[in-house]
Amino acid sequence: MITKNRNLPKIYSAEFWAREVSMPLFWMTDPKKSYGTDSIIIFHGGIFHFYYLNGSEKVRAEDSILKTKRGRSEYIKRANTFLVRSELFVKNFGKGKAKNFTKEELSENFKEALGYLHDYGDLYRHTEEAASTNVIDITAKEAEEIGQIRFRFRKKGFELFSILVGKVLREVSRRHKISIKPDMFLYTYDEIVSLLSKDKVVGKDILDSRRNALAVRRRGSKADAYFGKQAQDIWKLVQDKLKKDTNTKELKGMIAYAGKVAGRVHVVFERRDKEAGFYKFKDGEILVTDMTKPDMISLCKKAAAIITDEGGILSHAAIIARELKKPCIIGTKEATQILKDGDMVEVDASFDEEGRRIDNGTVRLIESKQ
Repeated sequence: MITKNRNLPKIYSAEFWAREVSMPLFWMTDPKKSYGTDSIIIFHGGIFHFYYLNGSEKVRAEDSILKTKRGRSEYIKRANTFLVRSELFVKNFGKGKAKNFTKEELSENFKEALGYLHDYGDLYRHTEEAASTNVIDITAKEAEEIGQIRFRFRKKGFELFSILVGKVLREVSRRHKISIKPDMFLYTYDEIVSLLSKDKVVGKDILDSRRNALAVRRRGSKADAYFGKQAQDIWKLVQDKLKKDTNTKELKGMIAYAGKVAGRVHVVFERRDKEAGFYKFKDGEILVTDMTKPDMISLCKKAAAIITDEGGILSHAAIIARELKKPCIIGTKEATQILKDGDMVEVDASFDEEGRRIDNGTVRLIESKQ
């Protein structure tokens, strides 16, 4: 059920989860999509920010299927079954031409593609939870196998989303003369279904109110949507609960690969972000990012060390760091918000006095570049 709430949510605590550059509102408000027992997504400053609310991150971590060997084995089977099933869907869908679909066929294909994306998201999220579940007995073979599944999931998610946007929504756009992005990306799940089945278009004034600020709180299948000033107020409320100290001199995170090095910070979010200086990254700099992506491998090779906001031992950054033997600290939650280009930092992902790797690494700010 999706409601447009008039009252601000009660937020007692907030825990950072992730950031995304683009996220359709219909995806966020899909009743079948699971975001945990209590979470919120806020569009602010051109970025979608995900947070767990009121201690729900602890509940989700405790429920992770990856905590036990039996659970990991079951997960690998489920994941591989999904990859085979979704590959067949992608192959069969490619044979049809969207322009020949009836209104009913277009609607059904949208729901089916979104259903596969829902299944993909539900399986993929388990690997992200490994960051907070203390999976200490996982074997190198299990980590490698689940890590490879993550890579395949990323590719499959892109293929499924390409079907949804590149075929289904492109045809809807052609028929109704509506842009896919940003317009259709600002439709709720119920609204996009009404557009597909009843040709019901959302008014420009409503879409305009959502362009700069929106927030969606999820509690199970229930979604509360907030727009405009309400969304801005929620952003302030969440930031207050996070209680970030922007003057902090140290950040903590999980060690993905051990080592100790100092260097200048270079913050990068993605290749298409020209302001991030993706192509200006220099050898020996410290790569600071929300999470590494496959097109960042060239930067990882140049980097003296890698620091991420997100991720666990199965994340892309962790796997690449181990392959390249680069010191790496993951899951700092706020490195991209605290550290700035040119800052001199020490990345301490070292061992204890007895030569054992410690769980948490430290990023120390040596010199701030004003």
